[in-house]
Amino acid sequence: MLLEIPELLEEISPPAGLGLERARWVVEEMDRRRVAGPGAAPPSLLDPYGQPRHAFVEAARVIDVVASLLAFELFDLPTE
Repeated sequence: MLLEIPELLEEISPPAGLGLERARWVVEEMDRRRVAGPGAAPPSLLDPYGQPRHAFVEAARVIDVVASLLAFELFDLPTE
C-alpha cells in the first residue's frame, strides 16, 4: 500500500496551510480515490529480508521518499 501513495496524491489540490484540517482532508481524499479506483492490486515494496545489503538500502530509500512525500502533502511543509 505504501507504493499507492504517490498515485493517490497525484492531482489533488488540498486547502493550503490548515494544519490538521488539511491532513484530514488529504487522508479522506486519498481514501475516496482508493475506493473509487480500478480495484487492481496495488504494487508492493519487495521484502529485503534475506537479500543483499543493497536491497535493504533501496527499500529504505523508497520508504523515505514516499513517507516524505506524504508528510509534505499532509502538512504543507516547505520544500528545500
